[in-house]
Amino acid sequence: MVDGRSKQAFKDWLAERPTAWRETVEVVAMDGFTGFKTAAADELPEAVVVMDPFHVARLAGKALDECRRRGQQAIRGHRGRTGL
Repeated sequence: MVDGRSKQAFKDWLAERPTAWRETVEVVAMDGFTGFKTAAADELPEAVVVMDPFHVARLAGKALDECRRRGQQAIRGHRGRTGL
């Protein structure tokens, strides 16, 4: 974990690590923030960047909830109330 939620903060942290350490990194697991992905790609070009399981499940749950809401509103009207 790195202080600050920015591409530059993560990139600086990676750049401060010894070259030998960076060369051993094979996989980087993170949330879906694009800045982290591009920083990892810049500093760890050989590493595979993946989304961690927590964030995958969270995004899937969010998408399912939005789909359910749209269906519910299409069938029942706004917030499940008809005639409003």
